[in-house]
Amino acid sequence: MGVEEGGLVKRMDGGELFKMMEGYVEASNKACGSEGELGFYDVSSWLRFPFYEADFGWGTPVWIGVLNGASKNIIMYLDTKSGVGVDT
Repeated sequence: MGVEEGGLVKRMDGGELFKMMEGYVEASNKACGSEGELGFYDVSSWLRFPFYEADFGWGTPVWIGVLNGASKNIIMYLDTKSGVGVDT
């Protein structure tokens, strides 16, 4: 069943998506742990997302950061507030 038929979206409800991400985190932790032989890095870019334009009623954010969660070796690229540089 293809994406156009709703197959992928239909299968990726909240619970199943969470299970898939949990497996991803476990696999990456195993690869990066002291027993792992692979150097595993997850690199993602959030450049050009309008995070600094979001206003939830108390003004726009002064700084945006990414919380380092359950996995190691994650690199996230974000725009600086001025939009001129890259923050990691």
